[in-house]
Amino acid sequence: MPRNPNLKGTNRHQRDIGAFFPYIEDFVKSLKSSVIAVKSTDLKDIYLGPWFDKTCEEKRRLFHKARKSYNRFKNEANRTCLSVASRNYKSAMDTSFKQYQDKITSDLRTSSKSDTKKFWNILNRCTEKSDQSIKASIAELYNYFKEMNEVEEEVIETDVNLDGVNLEDNNEIL
Repeated sequence: MPRNPNLKGTNRHQRDIGAFFPYIEDFVKSLKSSVIAVKSTDLKDIYLGPWFDKTCEEKRRLFHKARKSYNRFKNEANRTCLSVASRNYKSAMDTSFKQYQDKITSDLRTSSKSDTKKFWNILNRCTEKSDQSIKASIAELYNYFKEMNEVEEEVIETDVNLDGVNLEDNNEIL
């Protein structure tokens, strides 16, 4: 290893270690360029629905914490903590979703009679808008329904005597 001339007043081991650090630095820089960084997602970037409130966020955080601890140390205590956290998270999501639905329905009922602009804003906010429009010609629709309504008549042959007396059944009984 080449000696670092800036380390003259120190002992030999410190000089050797000091001379070795530039190599480590170059090695780390080369690794940094070749390693792909993992993109971290923030909770603000994830769309969880308009019903997802602070209690849901807290229960979600506790659930993930319990899941990570169970994955690290698989024992019965961590398993029960995970199942309790899972149940709490699910119940928090259910209650907040039901509260959201109740709020929307009550808003719709009150605004449908009094404030129609608010009513249509709520409806447009709740309905899913699709960017895909189905482009089918009239001829294609006509042919589709024509094929759908075509009935193939099948002749079903039965061995049933319609006179009221079935001779084969009578012979089997006797």
